[in-house]
Amino acid sequence: VIKNTIKATTQFASKIASFPLKRHFKSCFPALNVWRIKEPVATDTFFSTVYPMHTESEFKTTLQKFVTDVGAPTAFMSNNAQAETSKDVKTFLRIYKIKQQTSKPIVNGRILQNVEF
Repeated sequence: VIKNTIKATTQFASKIASFPLKRHFKSCFPALNVWRIKEPVATDTFFSTVYPMHTESEFKTTLQKFVTDVGAPTAFMSNNAQAETSKDVKTFLRIYKIKQQTSKPIVNGRILQNVEF
């Protein structure tokens, strides 16, 4: 029973003990407050009608809407676009315990081998 319970839960919380006990108005673990989807999500900075964006700077807020509406994926796969690898997006993904994966750059149909991530 215990093994099945551990497999079914996310294991994202940790015990915080501070005395005297305080009332928290903001969650200590925001990753626990969203639905989780058990699959990676691939994205590219394009302008669709599902989650519309008018400029690339709206990418973080669009990603927040997606996580709120659909859920937090296990991994977030993207190309190396500046909007998708910005500091704000990396912080958001870290808070919600989403792994970030980027693709290797392709130039003229060839994958660049000597690029460090």
